[in-house]
Amino acid sequence: MKHFLSVLLVCVCLCSVVSVAQNYAPFNAEQLQVIMPSSTRYVTSLAGSWERSTDGNEWTAVTLPMSESYPGSVTYRRKLQIDGQLVQRYMWNLYFLGVSDAVEVTINGRLVGKFFCGMVPHMVRIPDKFIRAGANDIQLMVYPASDDAQRSRILDLFGQRAYGGVIREVLLVGTPQVMVQDVRSGVQLINGVAKVSISSNITAGTLDKVTVDSTQTISLTKAQLTVLTEIRKQETGEIAATASQAFTTEHDRSFDAKFVMDIANPTLWSPSDPSLYSLTIKVMANGQTIDEYTTPLGLTSVQEGSMASQSLLTLNGQSIFIKGVDYVEEAPGGTATVSAQQMERDVQLLKTLGVNLVRVKFFAPNPYFMHLCMKYGILVVVDMPCYNIPANILGGEEVMARMKNIANLMLSAYERYSSLVDWNICEGLQQDKSETYLYVKTIADLFHASSSRLVSTAVRFRSKTVVTDNVDVHIFIEDKFVTTPEEITNELTRLSQIAAKPFALVFGKPIQPDNRSGYSDPISVESQARFIQTCCQGIKNTPAGGTIVWSLTDYSINRSIMLTNTSGGHSCYSGLADINRQPRLAFEMYKAWINNENDPLLQPGNYSIASPYIYIVCGLLLIIVVIVLMNQSRRFREYLLRALIHPYNFYADIRDQRILSQAQTVALAAIISAIIGVILSTLLFHSRMSPVSEYMVMLLFPQESMKSFVSAIAWSPELGVTVITLFVVLNIIIVSLLLRLSAIFVRARIYFSDTFIITVWSALPVVLFLPFATVLYRALDFTAVSLWLGFGLIVTLWVIYRLLRATSVVFDVNPIPVYGIGLLVIGGFFFIIGLSYNITYAFYAYIKFFFNVIV
Repeated sequence: MKHFLSVLLVCVCLCSVVSVAQNYAPFNAEQLQVIMPSSTRYVTSLAGSWERSTDGNEWTAVTLPMSESYPGSVTYRRKLQIDGQLVQRYMWNLYFLGVSDAVEVTINGRLVGKFFCGMVPHMVRIPDKFIRAGANDIQLMVYPASDDAQRSRILDLFGQRAYGGVIREVLLVGTPQVMVQDVRSGVQLINGVAKVSISSNITAGTLDKVTVDSTQTISLTKAQLTVLTEIRKQETGEIAATASQAFTTEHDRSFDAKFVMDIANPTLWSPSDPSLYSLTIKVMANGQTIDEYTTPLGLTSVQEGSMASQSLLTLNGQSIFIKGVDYVEEAPGGTATVSAQQMERDVQLLKTLGVNLVRVKFFAPNPYFMHLCMKYGILVVVDMPCYNIPANILGGEEVMARMKNIANLMLSAYERYSSLVDWNICEGLQQDKSETYLYVKTIADLFHASSSRLVSTAVRFRSKTVVTDNVDVHIFIEDKFVTTPEEITNELTRLSQIAAKPFALVFGKPIQPDNRSGYSDPISVESQARFIQTCCQGIKNTPAGGTIVWSLTDYSINRSIMLTNTSGGHSCYSGLADINRQPRLAFEMYKAWINNENDPLLQPGNYSIASPYIYIVCGLLLIIVVIVLMNQSRRFREYLLRALIHPYNFYADIRDQRILSQAQTVALAAIISAIIGVILSTLLFHSRMSPVSEYMVMLLFPQESMKSFVSAIAWSPELGVTVITLFVVLNIIIVSLLLRLSAIFVRARIYFSDTFIITVWSALPVVLFLPFATVLYRALDFTAVSLWLGFGLIVTLWVIYRLLRATSVVFDVNPIPVYGIGLLVIGGFFFIIGLSYNITYAFYAYIKFFFNVIV
């Protein structure tokens, strides 16, 4: 039976993998031409059937590309047929459009190398001698991100799920022995003339294989070559500018070709008029073309805007008010493997919405998506994957090196796309830390040195300082789900005075997708639309240069979300449209704001804050039980008073074997446990929709199973009271057992009944909270949770003191060693737990980040 279940589980997993693959349509020839725009190259997609293994022994059939949930290294392999004539003619490369995180390439049993990708498109050259005519064995071992990088992804509360594997297609690219790569462009407008800066890298392979026509192959140790650059109007083919440069190259050398060309009376690219030119770069020998690279080019110049004109940026000298949206690359069904057809549908959805900018989050964008944005006139902000990282982790050598590598890869991959206007290099960092300043300076300088695009940072609301050096514009993040426009206005005004640079506002909120009870319900579909309306109204009287809504569609995340109590598992329902691209009411609201249309009507509903009567009922029942016990038993009443007022005498009676009623002690244990259950369940229920509480629960319970369980008891008062009560009872028994075990070190004869009495009656101060437990839920409407947590801490310390004192009396030993050993044991317990959390989850760094940034 066990074997059958194992086989069944494997079959289910394989079926799920296959279903994802079957929904993906590989790039066709036209789309491949967009990705690799050259007529002189051999390009084929390796999408299709592969074998997969996690241990190198057992192999299963899969279809690539696919989004892996497996946390470790995964190996893929397949056979590849290459014609013998092609082998001799081309340099061979693997073009990875998106691998998470690094890939080790082996061809025919020979290691090519290990290459960091970080989901950024990356070309890997295969040495000539590794490829052979006919069948070739190709093996890719994909490594997950490093511990710090993986941890930062998993502990990013609303971050996209940390997928791994070969998420996007891998292309086999055969290039001529001299090829054009790393094409970059920049435009400056001066007195109506477009000064176009073009740079490219010319890489030479084996020169004696250079073919200058269909019949002649020349043998060269050095080659005199020419780089010809042409800019043509795409519609008419008319040459707008041309330039050439001669150079000499040798085997396995590279040359950087740079040109500045003037175009008078240019047709400029903008979201309202995405007119394009064609940029062609040719490498020529003896008048014959060796390699040719042709890509669309939009003539557009971007600079930072101004707060006075309410613009985040200026495009071609014109102020632009941003109306944008976050885009998370995820396909229907919950996979980061998105087809070209789906990207086209997404761009159509963006155009329907009417946005002029899209901010690509979490993963570097697919090159095909960048092409579509340039084609249809949508500005693009590309995010660096640096979200909510504590300062001491950010300052580590590993993270800094990783971010530099990603920045360099992004520059190489995306600089040719004219729709790219901004590099957003971080989000949610602690602004008053030297590590943040150093990171921003380092990465911003790197982008400024090689790119004409803007550099921005995303800063949380309520930040006391803002790092402004080396930053062109800011993105301010509303992360507390405010309810009035005035709150938005006041905070943006304050932040704008601190930063003193152009900025846009990012806002959005997760919801329950099927909740249509009206906007008075804070997690309803209507409340999302109302929140967008509130934020858009709030920026009117501020110098904000634009709005960006989180997010276009729903997407998968690493942890379930407590604050929305959704049953969809690992899904963030923050989208203007759902994962299947069905628009919500919020889509219509934002569309109306963008296009100056009438807002859709919103129903307030009749939502009222839930009144969980279980707390009142439990509180009253406990009060009745305590009163009955006190009235029916004079001795119990005396025990309560003596244990509270004269604890030494009370514990001495236990030591002297003056018998206490076990039934009364058990009853008191149940009462104390139930009081704690009511109090903690009340605090959880009250805080269940707070982003701050959500983050704290994630830190305390980073395992998904525990977090889901805490979420369940937070939303169910009955379950919460029951579970927490039983948990406290269990802890009372455990403490009693530990005390009984420690009794072997003393002379006194101690029984479990004695230690049970010690434990229960030491916790007697909890009973004082019984009246408050009954009305705590209502009291939280006008008092802070932190106040009650403070009271709870005081009572906890009081109980620990009473427990240690009772132990010294009953065990008949000097109290000083008992206090010392007891505090050492308690401190050691929490130290071990904290150390374990810190090793696995960097707990200390994230808890500091929580108090400094999140709260």
